[in-house]
Amino acid sequence: MLAVVLMLLAANDAQQKIDDALPGDVVELEAGEVAGPLRIDKAITLRGAGIGKTTVRGTTVREMEAVNAIIVSAKEGEVRIERLSVVGGRGIDGGGIAHRSATSLILEDVEISRGSAPGGGGLDVAFAKTVTLRRVLIHHNSAVSGSGASIEADTIVLEDSTFERNRGGYALIAISDRTLLKNISFLRNIDADQQPRHGLFWCRRTRGCSLELDGLTSDSWAPGSMNFDANPPLKPKVTVKNMIWPLGQ
Repeated sequence: MLAVVLMLLAANDAQQKIDDALPGDVVELEAGEVAGPLRIDKAITLRGAGIGKTTVRGTTVREMEAVNAIIVSAKEGEVRIERLSVVGGRGIDGGGIAHRSATSLILEDVEISRGSAPGGGGLDVAFAKTVTLRRVLIHHNSAVSGSGASIEADTIVLEDSTFERNRGGYALIAISDRTLLKNISFLRNIDADQQPRHGLFWCRRTRGCSLELDGLTSDSWAPGSMNFDANPPLKPKVTVKNMIWPLGQ
């Protein structure tokens, strides 16, 4: 059965179209700006007209009200977010995109910027089955922990994506049974003391886990910029190939 494609005639219709959609449907956002938070409580695809063309906006640090751009709370299935920009967003759990459910989440051709939160400034995911990011740019976000993204899932797959100029804690915190990073760039991510902080990787369970790095580019090999064993009982088994590190040297 083909998924139904629901076209938006106006940005203000976005939440209503999501509410009217059935699991498996595609909700398409036309070019323009949509005010968050958009709440996704079922397994649908949210698809924009392209990065920089369709923008879902939350509040920024200069605004009084704390509002996420997108909140995912579907209880089953797979939620996909494609071809759009997420700008701003503040919350206790995640800034730009907050995901709190046992569903799988896929982001493809997405930009996430200017979000802020205690954890997961741009993206915060907990309790997920599988999280996949493909061609995602996460930049200029801030958080004490996971300034760009904080992800906890059974499996994490990141491909052809970039973490750039995120500030606070590590730009990426990945807690998983299996994490795969392929063609990922970490550029100019720093903590409050201007020290490079790119990635922190932990196992989700004490039985151990795996971390596969294939095609990793970074601008720093400073101590602590990448951390694989902050919690020794949960230290992942690491496989590394095709490293470019530090960039330009």
